[in-house]
Amino acid sequence: MTISVELTFEQIAEAVRKMKPGERETLALLLDAPTRRQINARREILVRERKQRKLLSEHDLFAK
Repeated sequence: MTISVELTFEQIAEAVRKMKPGERETLALLLDAPTRRQINARREILVRERKQRKLLSEHDLFAK
């Protein structure tokens, strides 16, 4: 599915100005193709390992 919205440069700039620093950092990472591919690959690994129950539970992770 594709969604198209017409925005002026000024509207885009204003939206970016209103973002919090963390949101701007996330946007920059998502716009970088190699980083985006790496994030997606890690997400796929996480989903697969969660299904195989290979992940530690929150309790196990923080147990002393």
